[in-house]
This record gives sequence, C-alpha cells and structure tokens, in this order.
Amino acid sequence: MRNECLAEKIRKNVNCEVKVDEPMSQHTSLRIGGPADIFISPRGVDGLTNAIMIAQEEQLKYHIIGNGTNLLVSDEGFKGMVIQMKDGFGRITVKEKADYVLVKAESGVRLSRMLTFAKEHGFTGFEFAAGIPGTLGGALAMNASTKLGAIADITHSIEVLLKNGRIKKIKKDDLDFRYRDLVFQQSVIILSGCFVLRHGNREELTKKINDFLVERQGSQPKGRSAGCVFKNP
Repeated sequence: MRNECLAEKIRKNVNCEVKVDEPMSQHTSLRIGGPADIFISPRGVDGLTNAIMIAQEEQLKYHIIGNGTNLLVSDEGFKGMVIQMKDGFGRITVKEKADYVLVKAESGVRLSRMLTFAKEHGFTGFEFAAGIPGTLGGALAMNASTKLGAIADITHSIEVLLKNGRIKKIKKDDLDFRYRDLVFQQSVIILSGCFVLRHGNREELTKKINDFLVERQGSQPKGRSAGCVFKNP
C-alpha cells in the first residue's frame, strides 16, 4: 500500500513513468533481479531532482542505473526507488575549437551511439569504447577502458547533481579517476560528460574500430554478459 501511495506522489510531482514492484530482470543485461519497490525513468533534470527530493522526504533509499550492465541485482529485489537515467538524458552537442572539438553527451547516451556519432563526424578519441555496453554515466563512474584507452583520457569536465538539487560542473583536474572507478567525496549523480576529441579520417577510424571489434569478438565469450566483471591485475 505504501508503495502505491509513493508512486502516486511521484506521478503528481515528477515528469516520468512510474512502476511499482518492477522486476529488475527487465532492466539488467544478465536478465536477473527481483522487484524494485518503485522504478522510475525521469524525462529530464527537473524530474530527476524532484524524485530525489521526494526520496529524501520519505526516507526512501534510491539507486541510479543506466542500461543495467555491470549490475547484479538480488532475487530479493531492491527496497526503495530505482532511478533509470536513460531516455530523458540522451542529448549530444558539439562545440568546435581551433584544433579540437568538445563533445558533450548526457549520461543516458549509450556508448555505442556515442561511438557511431564520433565516427560519422570523423572525430577520433572515442575508439576505445568499441564493444563496451552501457551508457555514458556508467562509463564515467567506472572509468571504462580497453587497451585503446580510457574515458578518463578524453574527459574535459562533467556535470553532476548534488543532494541539495544544485548542478555542479567539475573539470578534469578536479576529478579523481582511478582504475575502474571515479571517486567523489560526496554523493552525486552524473548528468553529463564533456570530451575532447580530434578531427580524424573517417575511413581510418572505421577500420580501426572494426579491427578492434573483430579482435574482441575472437577473445571474449558470446551471450549475455555483465561487461567487465574482473579487474586486470
């Protein structure tokens, strides 16, 4: 009954779809996980902020997810609210500089889409993401990498949502990127990332990406995967 009341309160105050007792198996790459009490997909920053405020008012735990990769959810589910940063956070914009470009992408943008965008525009620097599942927010939070590089290498800045509802921009020099991690001193939600890319040759980019994908397909198992489960010693 409480979950239904909470869901109704969220519907009235947040521009989003709200589901009650939603199976997390529908939202993870491994297709496992019990029900979340409340599951929402905000359609923008305002909706996300309102949802967080409601969670704090109701003393409701919340957890942020993207595309559900690198995520194991218990069969018991999640007692609280799961917030999916996906469809409402999918914009990509470009700002041209003298000898490079700044590409800003919101946290719900899939890495595969970002890679295709960069390739089609002839921007080099994002090739490392070939074959990595998931969204940009998760890639930043985990400092996603392959042998071609890491997302930390091209990051210019990020925008985060603080617990008080304020949006803060953090430049690369103030970010604590580590192996498979981005460490914050307080609880934040990553809203977007801005990346430094260079102009390159589209044909050469395509070949480099395709060759790397063939190598990955030949060395990694097929089927459902949680992504990078193990750390490289």
